[in-house]
Amino acid sequence: QTRQVMPICEDVGADTKMQIPVCLSIVFCLACALPAQRPAFTAPGNPAYYRMKKVTIVDEHGFERPLLALSLLIPADWQFHGAVQYAKAAGCHANLFQVTFRAASPDGKLALELFPGNTWQWADDAGAVRLMQSSNRQLAQSGYKGCDIMPPLAAGEFLKQTVLPAVRREARVAAIEPMPEIAREVQQQLQQAQAAAAQRGIQVRTRGDAGRARLAYDVNGQAMEEWVTAVTYASAVTGPAFNMGRMGQTLFYTCAAEGVFGLRAPRGQLEASEKLFLMMLSTVRLDPEWHGRVMQVIANMQATDTKGAADRSRIITQSGKDIGNIIHQTYENKKQSDERVAQGFSQYIRGVETYRNPATGETVDLSNQYGHAWAGNNGEYILSDSANFDPNVAVRGNWTRLEQVKR
Repeated sequence: QTRQVMPICEDVGADTKMQIPVCLSIVFCLACALPAQRPAFTAPGNPAYYRMKKVTIVDEHGFERPLLALSLLIPADWQFHGAVQYAKAAGCHANLFQVTFRAASPDGKLALELFPGNTWQWADDAGAVRLMQSSNRQLAQSGYKGCDIMPPLAAGEFLKQTVLPAVRREARVAAIEPMPEIAREVQQQLQQAQAAAAQRGIQVRTRGDAGRARLAYDVNGQAMEEWVTAVTYASAVTGPAFNMGRMGQTLFYTCAAEGVFGLRAPRGQLEASEKLFLMMLSTVRLDPEWHGRVMQVIANMQATDTKGAADRSRIITQSGKDIGNIIHQTYENKKQSDERVAQGFSQYIRGVETYRNPATGETVDLSNQYGHAWAGNNGEYILSDSANFDPNVAVRGNWTRLEQVKR
């Protein structure tokens, strides 16, 4: 989910703390690395096919009018609930909002969930860490919560330490599994962003990881299995150390975790359901207008914080001025990179093809694992891997064959 070429999105939080507004365009990438399996739905006597519907999440309260935030395709008979949640008193602006959803089969046995991510901070210098902790205590006195302070974490460690205790406390962790293909792509994207920043005179060190936890637990007496996935990444810039009596430099880290998806099926059916999950994940799309508006709000808040920090502390002003300039330049570079986000996710990365409806001229991105697609008048879609399959006969209704858009 989000695999878009990811811009580094950095800004300055309270005092000298670094923050990255979460670039959700990187995180909906998990579907691409899932190995292909046979489809989960097969009509008796007909080739395998999926019948899908589009579901959306609308941000009802963040702006002057409701805005579409996210959309995806799920099986037509599944139930869906999603929301955009804003923190009431967020001192950590990167965690100002969270997009979550849950899609489940009619019997509740198959489910796909998106859980909240997180942004946190760290520094190699103990004095700098104490300064962050002091700033968080000051924020807490005003009713705000600062970014968590902890070292950079690999994806598996983040899941074990943060996610699973919050959302799957009773589950047994059967395994922590690396996702090397996604980790390589995340790292490549970070390196591209690092190189782009270097061209602007901004020295940033980055690293990323991807992994998943395999869980086992019971739901209403039914044995279940689930993968919970995560993508983590860290960005470090050089800044002043804060040890008393000596001057020096240290690395300040902004870390983030996204792509925290849960993929659940009855025990023994997880692998067989994987292609279905891939299908849904490949269609997840953030709305570019909404994403841009949210990023601008965060940028405005960070700009206010930066000025306030300079006014409050002459020491911080002197030692942190260059850092503030660096981060401002990085954010400007991020805004230019986000023009690509406005065009949607990379088709190659997301594993999708663009189809055009010849009757209406409308286009839609659908999974590229199926070479044939149809649109119905009811907003549903059918995908099949058979050229001989005809939903007008097998499914009934009025289905229009979609045409692949050649790039």
